[in-house]
Amino acid sequence: MSLINPITPPTPLPPPILTPAQAYTNAKRMATNMYQQLLNAHTQLFNYLWNNPNGVTIEQFMTQYGTDAATLFSLSSQIQTLLGTVNPAYVPLNTPSNVTITVNADGTVTITPVVTGPTGAIGASGASGATGPTGP
Repeated sequence: MSLINPITPPTPLPPPILTPAQAYTNAKRMATNMYQQLLNAHTQLFNYLWNNPNGVTIEQFMTQYGTDAATLFSLSSQIQTLLGTVNPAYVPLNTPSNVTITVNADGTVTITPVVTGPTGAIGASGASGATGPTGP
């Protein structure tokens, strides 16, 4: 009985033959999407780390990242540079000004709240405001 025999899958259609203009349009769309995807992924991670909806603090994230934390900050900084090179109108994401960021030699990152006193904002290292690389 033919209803119980396996169905032979259809032969796939050959890909359409594109003109150079159509191929360019596809490539341009892919390039635009690539920029937007990188921008979205970076912004999403940045916001997830600094404003976590589950209440995980940036300090807790840095503890979990351990010696990979410095790489995360470096990568974030390099991505922001790339985004700004591709699109001069790009506005970089900035870490909060109420923390001091210290990238340690072992690859860990220490986030220290800035203490505000009568002489202004002073970080644990004595420096004013946030220090270290922007990002992640």
